[in-house]
Amino acid sequence: MVKRLKTKIVSVNITELRFDKRVNREVDERRVARMAANFNPDAIGVIDVWEREDGRYVVVDGQHRVVLMKEVGWGDQSLPAVIHRDMTLAEAAALFIDVNTYRPMSHTQKFMKRVTAGDQQARAVNGLVKEQGWSVDVQCADKHITATSALEAVYVGKGMKGAATTNAEVLHNTLETIRRAWAGSKDSLQGSVIQGVGLCFLQYNGRIDKPRMVTKLSKQHPNNIIADARTWRRLQGSQMGPAMAAVIAGLYNKGARTHRLDDE
Repeated sequence: MVKRLKTKIVSVNITELRFDKRVNREVDERRVARMAANFNPDAIGVIDVWEREDGRYVVVDGQHRVVLMKEVGWGDQSLPAVIHRDMTLAEAAALFIDVNTYRPMSHTQKFMKRVTAGDQQARAVNGLVKEQGWSVDVQCADKHITATSALEAVYVGKGMKGAATTNAEVLHNTLETIRRAWAGSKDSLQGSVIQGVGLCFLQYNGRIDKPRMVTKLSKQHPNNIIADARTWRRLQGSQMGPAMAAVIAGLYNKGARTHRLDDE
């Protein structure tokens, strides 16, 4: 829970309010449009605002309501706000998570706020992503990862008995292999690809020749591997992660007489 050192409730003009993506989520324009279609000024309520040391007001909770007011032409009005003072950026991000606990928020959105709030695991995973020249983002694009649940699953060894509590080296090898095979293309950064390659490194720890793995994967489009894994999953009754790992291990073994991975 965030320690709220100094708070007060005041009326703040909308023109004074600012947004900071390190603290808040991305604006959902479709959500704003739905709110505008049923606009009720009496339902706006009280927003949470961080008063920074430079005197600027940053919206912590209520961003969509502020955008809504601008959308319907009420951008010069004032809103009641709980002003939080004497907070750091990390505390402001933690406050966002706190007040949004019972509101829909994607894993990626929450992960990004955990990074800002100083969460050890989130910061470690984010650092490994940045090592490859990539970033975590809510928008899917080349060199931008939205599959944070897959990243953390590999990092904690989810689905592998006996895996270490943290597997930083495994996640590093996973991301480096994907980068060298597909240069960080959008399709290669899907959660199933990350989890499949990660499971291979977790299962066959120390037995994988990384240059060989890169060569084998680079000859296949990620979506073709995913399609084969879906077929494998239907036939074997497996989950997608293990199915991806099985298909990738098969590609690695193809044409090899020695140093093959266990296909089972």
